[in-house]
Amino acid sequence: MNYLKSSLESKNWMWDIKFYIALFFVVRLFGITNPPLDGNHGWRQSQSCMVARNLVEVENNPLYPRADQFGGDKTGIFGSEFPLLQEGIVLLSSVFGYDHWYGRLINLIVTSFGIYFFYLLLLTILPERAAFYSGIMLLTSLWFMFGRKIMPDTFSVSLALSGIYMAYLYSMRGKWVHLLLFFLLCTFGGLSKLPACFVFILIPLLVFTQKIEVQRTILLSVFAAIASLMILYWYFVWNPHLVSTYGSNIMFVKSFSEGLDELAKTPLPWLEKFYFACTQSYLATGLSTAGLIMILVREKRTRIIVLSLLFMLCIFMLKVGGVFAVHNYYMIPFAPVFALCSGYFLHKYISPKYILILLLMVVGESMIHQIGDLSYPHKRSYKLKLETIADSLSNRDNTVAFVSDDNPLEMYFSHRKGWLLWPEETMNSKKINELQQKGCALLFVNRINYPKLKPAFNEVYRDDHYLVYDMKEMSDRDRNLSE
Repeated sequence: MNYLKSSLESKNWMWDIKFYIALFFVVRLFGITNPPLDGNHGWRQSQSCMVARNLVEVENNPLYPRADQFGGDKTGIFGSEFPLLQEGIVLLSSVFGYDHWYGRLINLIVTSFGIYFFYLLLLTILPERAAFYSGIMLLTSLWFMFGRKIMPDTFSVSLALSGIYMAYLYSMRGKWVHLLLFFLLCTFGGLSKLPACFVFILIPLLVFTQKIEVQRTILLSVFAAIASLMILYWYFVWNPHLVSTYGSNIMFVKSFSEGLDELAKTPLPWLEKFYFACTQSYLATGLSTAGLIMILVREKRTRIIVLSLLFMLCIFMLKVGGVFAVHNYYMIPFAPVFALCSGYFLHKYISPKYILILLLMVVGESMIHQIGDLSYPHKRSYKLKLETIADSLSNRDNTVAFVSDDNPLEMYFSHRKGWLLWPEETMNSKKINELQQKGCALLFVNRINYPKLKPAFNEVYRDDHYLVYDMKEMSDRDRNLSE
């Protein structure tokens, strides 16, 4: 098993992937305690934080994830991923008290291990240097920024990749601990985010093509089937139950025809996910494309793996439809494929004297686009005072409404439950009457986003960033006009 020796026994740190994983880990610790106000997907992070905070403050039951923006008259329970990342936040909160940034640290640790296990997996099909180059490419892909966000995407794929490597170890060594780790890691990876299951296709390709004992093959198949059934139950039985019972959902799946139609209407945005968003480097994309072509032409075993993963990508694109064109994090499960292709091409077709230059260029280009993610736009820091404003005007139990585009970030920072309203809904008397009857106390208007919006209620707070209105009473001006 020479592949296991690899760089693990190498005395040259320059070719040890562990050194670079550790280096990138230290770099990404900068700003690790930042609030979820990132320029990229603050809304999704605040959603994750809501679930974690409710697990801490309301009920620590992961079967019933809760968010705050689905209406103050509701429980907040909604159809979602299994909140394993949030349970990690709960665990740390039980010792140190709640804080959002625990999710950043947990994700960073798990993702760093995931990249290492990705490297070990590649050592089973590629030369050591090719696996090393692929590991560097994955480190500098969009995994760099998403590996420290309070989101389950890189977290889930890292668990699944680690589980698949454990399956490989079990197939080779027959140790029960590897079989158990395979089951737990793959199950929790798929539960944490359904697209992580796409890498499950590697199990038969990497494991069952080996000459292993029949008993090991049977046990791996059984445990893989049980893991898959548990994941399918969560997403296709339990989630619909939560949605039908409690009426809230953030997960929407399209038919193949609907997805194809939506993608056909937005070709440029979803193409961008391939030529830039995934790698965060045009040079890396070029190397990946060249590697993909050469793999399809010359490498039979690797070709099957790559084609299988690309097929899963096509299915995924069709099922989410136009949303795929909006969110770059949908490419996270497939970044390892891009990394594999580029690493293969560098090793096989580029002279060693040019490889270091190319790697430095990729790292430089990628960091230009991503290094800013270690901070956050401080012009948004005014949102951090929302809880103080809300506390000065109402009790913690009072519900509120925010004028928003369905982004729950401000609701999270207000530490309240309530409703998100589109601007035009503030002028809809039927909608307003409905919220009043349900006990909505305050309406928050972001003056930066909606400078011309003036709801027909008494103003109770004003600063440079927010106007807050008492939802219980119309202003004298608007009452006179209505009369």
